[in-house]
Formats: sequence, structure tokens, C-alpha cells
Amino acid sequence: MFRSLVLASVVGLSSAVVMGQAGVGAPPNDECSPASPSGFGASPITGAGAWSLDDALGATASPIPPLPGGFTQDVWFKWTATWQGTASVAYLPCNELFNIQVFAGCSCPTAATAPLATSSQANSCATPLFDVACGQCFIIRVSVEGFQPGSVFTITPGQSMACPPPAAQVCDECCAKAPSYTDPSYASLADGRFAVQTHFGQSAYALRAMDLDMPSMCPPGPSGSLPIFWAASSAAIFPPTPVTHWAVSTLGSIFALTFDDMGHLYMGRFNGWGFNAPTGMQGSLAGSRNTSIIRLASGGAFGTSSVLVNLPDPNPALAPGTIDTAPGVGDITFDCASRMLYASHLSDGRIYRVSTSGVIQGWYKHATDTLSTSSNAATPDCGVGCLPTDPCCLARYREFAALGDRVWALKARNGRLYYSTWTQDGGQSAGPNRIWSIGLTPGGDFVAGSRRAELTMPASPSSNFSHPVSDIDFAMDCKMVLAERGMTGPNSFQPHQGRLLEYAPVGSGGWAPTSNYNGASGFVVGSAGPRNSAGGVAIDRSSGGACPAVAGRYWVSADAIILNNSSAPANVYGIQGISLTNPAFNNSICIDFDNVTPSQDKGHQGDVEIPCQKCVEIIDGRILCELGDRVPPATGNYTYTFFFKNQSGRPIQYLWLYPLGGFSPNPIALATPVASGATSGPVNVVIAGPQNPGTYCFRVTFADENIDECCQVEHCIELPDCDCLQFVPLTPRCESNGTFTVSIGFINLGAGPINELFAFPQPPGTASFTISPAALTFGDIQPGGTFGSSFVISGATPGSTVCIRFSAHHDGMECCSEVLCIRLPLCDDGTGEPCPGCPPNPTILVNPSPVDVCAGDDATFSVAADVDPACSAVTCHWRKDQANLIDGPTGHGSVIVGAGTQQLTIMNVKPQDVGAYDNVVAASCGQATSLPAALGVIVIPGDADLDSQIDFADITEVLEHWGLSGPADRWADVDGDGDVDFQDITAVLTHFGESCP
Repeated sequence: MFRSLVLASVVGLSSAVVMGQAGVGAPPNDECSPASPSGFGASPITGAGAWSLDDALGATASPIPPLPGGFTQDVWFKWTATWQGTASVAYLPCNELFNIQVFAGCSCPTAATAPLATSSQANSCATPLFDVACGQCFIIRVSVEGFQPGSVFTITPGQSMACPPPAAQVCDECCAKAPSYTDPSYASLADGRFAVQTHFGQSAYALRAMDLDMPSMCPPGPSGSLPIFWAASSAAIFPPTPVTHWAVSTLGSIFALTFDDMGHLYMGRFNGWGFNAPTGMQGSLAGSRNTSIIRLASGGAFGTSSVLVNLPDPNPALAPGTIDTAPGVGDITFDCASRMLYASHLSDGRIYRVSTSGVIQGWYKHATDTLSTSSNAATPDCGVGCLPTDPCCLARYREFAALGDRVWALKARNGRLYYSTWTQDGGQSAGPNRIWSIGLTPGGDFVAGSRRAELTMPASPSSNFSHPVSDIDFAMDCKMVLAERGMTGPNSFQPHQGRLLEYAPVGSGGWAPTSNYNGASGFVVGSAGPRNSAGGVAIDRSSGGACPAVAGRYWVSADAIILNNSSAPANVYGIQGISLTNPAFNNSICIDFDNVTPSQDKGHQGDVEIPCQKCVEIIDGRILCELGDRVPPATGNYTYTFFFKNQSGRPIQYLWLYPLGGFSPNPIALATPVASGATSGPVNVVIAGPQNPGTYCFRVTFADENIDECCQVEHCIELPDCDCLQFVPLTPRCESNGTFTVSIGFINLGAGPINELFAFPQPPGTASFTISPAALTFGDIQPGGTFGSSFVISGATPGSTVCIRFSAHHDGMECCSEVLCIRLPLCDDGTGEPCPGCPPNPTILVNPSPVDVCAGDDATFSVAADVDPACSAVTCHWRKDQANLIDGPTGHGSVIVGAGTQQLTIMNVKPQDVGAYDNVVAASCGQATSLPAALGVIVIPGDADLDSQIDFADITEVLEHWGLSGPADRWADVDGDGDVDFQDITAVLTHFGESCP
């Protein structure tokens, strides 16, 4: 929390002082750069403290930048501030012949660099106070005629304030959206707090969802020393009754899972269960193969499963229900940045890059460190001398790739794809199992030559080898979590050997086991010993809900979570939720996959996935160029309005936006804490310019009333160009005829009016789509004015990005043009819905802008909304401070015009009209409310009649209220002393002839 950080005089520094090195030998040079091996010579120091200096550290004074005459020695420091406020530096004992210079930034100064602060040799031992901010870096130079034995260089704060919570690296790129099933039995899972798990064996289901937000799961549980067992009911395991699209008979043998950002769930065909589980089986899906990636679409009653793509396999397709001997797909991951899927092929050792529309875009092969991005990426890898029809190629795709060529787990994160290599198991070894990564371009292509070894897996305590890692996940605090699956060979599962391990990043590279690491055994998974991972791990990123103690856990698929218990539940095989604050086994939550606990499902548990739920969801309002006096040119700043929904489980009162110097105000203290589960009011900040138009990403730390951090989120917005048009596009809507409709709001950022707009596909002459209308005409839109329109895009590919150039004209002369790129939805995703992910109707297109006017002038607010043509009974209504307005006189001198239209005018504005104005747009298909816009009224001194002119009418107004007092007479009481008298006449005369600008 914030507290005063004031140190005593430097002479009395004690526990707050960190002594530096002394007597370590003269540095090889005393220039600012390079730093010397001894630790001096541009040596890094941090915070308040004292660092001892003596003769041994002196060297000839460096000439750049030049010093006043008389100095023979100097030492350089790079110093980082750890508080906000002011600081001073000093050299003790106070010597007449010394000099201290402070330079802003940590780049070495040149001969022309002027110091930010410098000491006064004759009058002070210290530099004047200079401003510092948390994390700000400075170069400090201490120069003397000769360092005195026992001399001390000190840094102390002046008036200071503790730093906000640190902006830790945000490593969680989770964008997995929960599906939108409509069956009523799904209602308890609709908030996204659920896990999905694959299974193969005695259950009719290949896939099931399990609620993670049940009050009955709250510790302490009823089972004493055992972990809490959730006795699942039909309302808590989904689907509650057999559903074709989730059944083994339909999906076949599947293992790996991943969600995308639309709520679609992807599954990989798999034949590596082994042990008690039957061998893999083909499901009944049309077109399915041994290496199918299956998509369970979001939407509909229970979703609809279909084959997305078949990875290469030259063998003929098998009939439904046929036993499968090909190993299939190892793992699948979704990359949030490029919206690409990546899948490991257990036969050919490749990692395939697949679009969400089902097209193989390329591959990477670890064994040879080669890749492809060509159109033949789907060609089987048959090896030397084999063709796809040859027995050698057919046999290859019926077997696992060789050790060293076998890739299993995948996870895309921060522009890299992390993957595991299966190099050893209980049967043989070609070296230790490892975790690797390879770079990804923004578009999702593999980056040649970027492969990097991340870590080597430690041997299991029960053997001299490790079992393969089949799943990888990353926590929000950057830790990497690895789930092993016990394997003694291809398709040979060994229970009670798989571990769940956690590693933290070390320095600029490398990984180290964390304190949660239970020796080489990892977390305690299951009651039959610590090593019962079945190979899947997912992280619950939520922190609230019906039972906050259950939130934020690692969930691992496991065998023998509870084994042969003397009372119910006798056996639990499914998923185990491990608390990170108390990872002891008896503090875990355990869920049985099918709630049939008398029996054991050994070897049947597969992967587990959990949709994302951010601790705080940021909701974009508007982003406007700051034009300065409402007339271009722009200032370079942006005004940004956003809201946030608190899902952290604690009230939020403080926000820090990083970079700290990039926003104003910063930090932000909310007047009233936002409770968990509530949505904030508008938060308004200025983004400091100049910034380049385009994607701008920043981080926000949220803290409670004690300034204890609740959580951090990373957020990205699109900054507009500020010299032409600003766009406010809505999500395109798929139409039944294969076209797209998108509504766009425009703000005129130019220097003059515009009355024509032309739209062209970009680049001209090569784009395959058309846009209509291609031309719009309208009345003059002045600088800062807004307008909107809907456009139809035809001939474009669903899921692609189209770019449109909008050219603004005035009376036939072009003023400027800007390009807007829009990503189109996939439309036909198997749900039968024409437009998945459509925005709600109606949707606000252009929000009203704040207005400041002089008393007596008119104020105007405008709003634009997108309403589906199928909606009827469209109305809009203006409100002031959430109270409906009606046309006509207000009773205090102003007049309301247009209360039921898109444009509101307040004529003859008075101070009583100050407030927040918004518009509620309603239709048969719903309603939406615009952001509120503030009305400010300027009243100049002496304006007793509120007409913005100081004249004889104001003297008359004073005389009419002579001798009175109270609220009704406050404007006649010009001098504000509570009475209307001669002093008010004098005040009017003092300002006589003035007017509101």
C-alpha cells in the first residue's frame, strides 16, 4: 500500500542503507561505458542507500562530458528509482572539491548532454532535489579531486510515495471462449466455470463437461482426511443424458482438446490409450479418418460435431466402428494472435498448422528442423524411396514415429510454440525427454532457425527415465505446467507413473522447479502415490464465483484420485483440482468423470480443458483523437473510455496503467469500490502522444481499497489515425445469401467539412469482393462531427480480412482517405445459425460526445445505432442522469428539443442542465444504452441573468432580487456572500462589457 517513505539525514542511515562494494580494486577505466568487471564504472544500483568509495577506486577523470577544472577522479553509476517523488545525491564527507551530476535516462551522456541536476560545491554536500518516478533510470557521476578514505556516496528520497504494485510480466494469452449451447441443462455452465475432459472406456461419452463453481465444492469438505469429493448430479455434469455429438460412437477415440476464441471445441483422434482401455475406434462422423481433427461447434442445443480436417494418412479410410491401429493426433493448441490451430502427428513427427476453416497451411518437423509453408503441406511424409501408395509409407502411418522424431504436447504462447519430444519411455531411450519451442510469425507461420531447447525433463524417482509430456499450459504468473502420461512404449500405458510438474522462468532464459515441486515427483496427484497424472492439465484462471476457494486451481486428469476407499466414494477417476496456496492432497477437489464410483476407469482419462475467465474483463468504450480546441491539427494524444467487469472475488478501487508515464491520470482512484461481479462506470484516461495508429497494447493492475493487488490483465486497442477519419466498426453480420453487413460510424478528423464518402476495395483492381453503397452524399459534417452507415460486402471469403479505403470529399474535392481492415466471421460453423458471434441488437454505433457551452447558448448531443432490419418498433430516448427527458420548457429557463430522436438539443442552457446525458435505443429484439456524455455550463463572473453577457440586464437582475438570499437568488448574489446588495452591483460593474467566449 502507499505509505510515506522518508529517511533520516544521510549521516544517520542505518537499516535502510545498503552498503556498496569497497576496496575491490581500480576499474580498468572510469568511462560511463562499458561497465567495469569490478562493479563500478556505470555499475547498476537501485533505490535509497549509501555506497562506500575510497582511493582504490579512483581513476583519471573521464573527459566526456567535460567537468569543471580541478577534478582528477570520477565514478559512474546507473541508478533506478524505487519510489515516486524527489531524490537527492550526496558525497560524504563534505569536500569542497567534489561534483555530482545527474543525467536523465541510462544512455551514456555525450559532450553536449546537459545534466538534469548538479551539486553546488560551495554551499551544499548534495544535489538539489530532482523528480523521479518508479522504475526511472538515471546516470550519476561522482567526481572529486581525490576520494577520501571511508567516503560514502548516498541517495535519499525527498517527499516520496511508494511504488504501485509491480507490472509483472503477463504470460497468460488465454482467449478460449466458452461455447454457447442453448439446452436448459447447460445453464449452470454458461458462466464458463467448467472443465471438459476426454474419456474412453466404459462410459458412452467420449467427452463430458463438469461444473467447477458449485457451492457444495467449498472447503471444508465432508470427507475428513480425503480430498473434497464432488458428488455430481445430473445438473452438474453435462450433457446429463446421452447426446449423439458427445458420444464415443460418434466421436470415436479422442484425446487432445482445445477451445478457440469463438467457443468451438477441437478434438484429435487418438490410439494410444493402452492398458485396460480398448484400442482406438473410428466414430461415425462422415469423412472421419485415423488422423481427424473434429470440431464441436459452439451454439445450438448441444453443439454439432464434424470433421474439421484430416491430417495426412495415405491409408484408406476405415468404416465406422472399425478398430484403429494408427496412433493419430497427439495434441492440439489454438494460437490467440494468429487464430491458427497446431496439431502434432504421432506418425510422421510433424506439427501441422491448420486454419480454423480446416485448411493445412504448413508444418514443422523437429527431427530435421525443417518446415514448409507451401501448398503441398498436406502431402504425407513417406520417407526416402517411398510413395504414398507403397507399403513402406502405408506402414509408417500405422505406427508411432521413432523415438527422437516423436512430438506430443503443444502450447502456443507469446509468439512461440512450445512442444514436448517423446525421446524415452519405460521401454527404450534415445536421450532424455525435453521441452522445446519454435518462433511464430504474427500470421502464425513457423520461423526458420528459431528452435530453442527449453528444459530437460528430470527422471522419475521410481526409475532412471521420465515419461512423455502430453500436455502443457502456462499460468498468468508465467509458470509452465507439464502433465506426463505414464508410457512404457507406443500404445502401452503404465498407470501411477505420470507426474504434474511446475517450472518458473529464470532470468532471461531457462526454467527452474518451483517451491510447489515435491522433489522430482511433482504435485501429489491421487491417493495411490503422487504420480497419477493421466496426461491432461488446464488452469482455472478465475478468482471468484460461488466458492472463491475453488477458483484459480490447476486441474489435472488423473487415475486413482481416490482408490479403494472403505466408504463412498470408493473410487474416483476423472480430474483433480490442486490449490496453489495449499497444494496438499487433502485440500484438493476431485470429480469423477461419470459419477460411477464403485468401479475403476484405469487408463481411460484423457485431456482436460477450461475456457478462459479473466479476473477482470475490460470493455472498450470509445477511443477518440484529441483535437485541441476541437479543431485539427491533433495534439497526438487520445482520449480513451472503458469499463471493466470485476471477476476477481475482491472489490477494486485502484488502477495502474502501464507504461506509467503513458496515461493520465495514473494511478486512478475510484470514488467507490467496484464489487466483485459488478461492472464499473466509465473510466476516462488520456493516452499520451504521439503514438502510431494501429494496435496499442498496455497492462492494467487492479488493486483493492488497501492497494493490495487483485490481478493484472493485458489489453489491446486500435488507435485511429488523427488527420482524416476515425472509424467505429461493428462486428460484421453474416447474411443468408453469403454476404456480410457491417455498420460503421465515422468521425470527421479533418480540417474542413465533408459531404461525400466513397468506398473502394483495397488494394484496387485486385480485391475479389465488392462493397455497396460505393458512394454516400449527405449534408456538411463539420470537423469533429459524426455520421454512420451500413455497408454490404459481397464475394469475400468467410474468416478472411478485407480492407476498404474510404475517401472523404467536399463538393467533389477529395479531402483525405483512410483504410479500414475488417475480419469477417466464418458464418457457416455447423450450428445452423446464420451469424454466430453477431453483435446484440440494437448496438450503439456512435456515442454522444461531451459538450461545454456558455450559459444561454444551445447544446447538442447525437447518437447513432445499428439495428437489425428484422427488428421492429425501434425507438430512442434521451435521459439526463438516467431520468427521461421530455420536449418543452424545463422550468428553469432552458428548453428540450428532440428527446425522442437521435439528436438532442438543449436551448438556452442553464447551470441546472449540467449532468450526464445518454440515449436508450430500444427495439423488439432488445435495447442498448449509449455511453453518458457530460454537459458543462460556463458561467462568467457577474452574469446575474445567465445570458453570457455582462450588461445593464445584469444590474436589473440584481435589483429585482435586492435584499433576498437563497438558492433561487444565487446568480444575482454575484459576489457570493449570501446577500444581494450593493457589493453585487459593484461586482457586475467590475466585469461590465465582458462576455463568454
